[in-house]
Amino acid sequence: PSAPSSSNASYTYGTSSSTPVQAFSVASVKTTATTTTSLELSARRVTYGDEQVEQLSVSVSPQYPGATPTGTVTISGANCQITLSTGKGSCTLPATYFNAGNRQMVATYNGSSSFKRSASAKRTVTIDTATTTTSLELSVAQVTYGHEQVEQLSVSVSPEYSGTRPTGTVTISGANCRIGLSSGHGSCRLSPTQFGTGNRQMVATYNGNHNFRRSASAKQTIAVVR
Repeated sequence: PSAPSSSNASYTYGTSSSTPVQAFSVASVKTTATTTTSLELSARRVTYGDEQVEQLSVSVSPQYPGATPTGTVTISGANCQITLSTGKGSCTLPATYFNAGNRQMVATYNGSSSFKRSASAKRTVTIDTATTTTSLELSVAQVTYGHEQVEQLSVSVSPEYSGTRPTGTVTISGANCRIGLSSGHGSCRLSPTQFGTGNRQMVATYNGNHNFRRSASAKQTIAVVR
């Protein structure tokens, strides 16, 4: 007899009524399909503090055309998990997520009951150090010799992009003053008799760090009088 078309059916075979009848079942076997995952970057270079301009796009293709992979893709090193829609998805980096330097990322499709797990090739994004702007302010423009300590020198270092404030130190030339920044700000006072009488110029220089570039303020002049 011919076999039924069902993928899970019982069959009986025999040549006559006197021949023993043998029954058996045939069940279909379903295997998961392989997938191919790709990761694309919207930019190869971004600046520290502005990483959110980077869009990470993923695509998961099935072994055979037809059903589209569903589920999630995790991007290692980017704190990003994407839920697929028609096999695609994207996310953006958080600002100041990476320190400056070269960062590698891999997108991994986590698989499903129908599709196997797969990973993309590595992609590299370069995080450039951000520029800074340093300012120096004097509390007074003139002091009396021997009372220079009334002069407070205040510095501020602003980042190229709002967010994390620069850390590190500022050196004020000509004032023997080195300031440790707190939230991008700091101050110091002159020492008595530090200067002779006359006009004295000072410049504040931010010394930079791994994420922020060095910068210098405009010159400020203090008059020391008798």
